[in-house]
Amino acid sequence: QDESWRWKKRNTVLIDGFTFKMSDTPKNQAVYAQHTAQKPGLGFPIARVVALLHLGTGCLLDAAIGPYQGKDTSEIAMLRHLLACFSALNPDELVRQILRCISQCQVGNRPGRFEPRCVKRRRDQYKLMMEPRDRLRKRLCKGDNSFE
Repeated sequence: QDESWRWKKRNTVLIDGFTFKMSDTPKNQAVYAQHTAQKPGLGFPIARVVALLHLGTGCLLDAAIGPYQGKDTSEIAMLRHLLACFSALNPDELVRQILRCISQCQVGNRPGRFEPRCVKRRRDQYKLMMEPRDRLRKRLCKGDNSFE
């Protein structure tokens, strides 16, 4: 059996969470919340999905769909529900182990990377970014901090 698609000789499951908007029907409005910035009845209902996908085949193993806001609708809460089917461990313990593994993953050092410290759209204390980010990055590399 070819195991080249396995990660460290293990079956690997990808976890993906996302939201999507649905048709504005009375049934959807009753079950799924709309964005709080929208006036009642004017926005589209939003659903949250957490999916488990097999890395080797791309097959959808399971998914949970629910309202995007409210009690027990976070991606972590939905993941706990899904993982109860996959492990003899307590789902909370399994989520803790997954998050521990993720937190131990180190991001590589990227020498020579500079980021200008101003933002594009912010009314607070920062100056507005009035030039493309790549041009400001080049200025920063040359020691020009006049935009800060």
